[in-house]
Amino acid sequence: MRRNSANARIDMRATKQDKHYLEMAAFLAGYKSLTDFILEVTKERAEELFARSKLEQLSEEDSVKFMQLCQNAPEPNEKLRNAYSKIAANYNLDGIGNIEVDVDDSLIKTED
Repeated sequence: MRRNSANARIDMRATKQDKHYLEMAAFLAGYKSLTDFILEVTKERAEELFARSKLEQLSEEDSVKFMQLCQNAPEPNEKLRNAYSKIAANYNLDGIGNIEVDVDDSLIKTED
């Protein structure tokens, strides 16, 4: 692996065993130096972390759309109501306390 001219330095400490272990891995992978190996492997891992992080983040536009959908959710259709009924029956959700929502008054009533 060829590196560009270095313009920054990274210092690190390791045990002798860790250094030897990494040197052997670098040799087995065909790297010319431990530095090349460490930089390449850590950059690959950093790219994976950044890619995962980007997948978890919504753009500002997507965030606004999501909030609008949450605030203006459509009424559940028949398929959704049927699915909920099946889940409620399987998990005995009707026996939890029968929560009733009065949409007109925006009040939540519970029965014990």
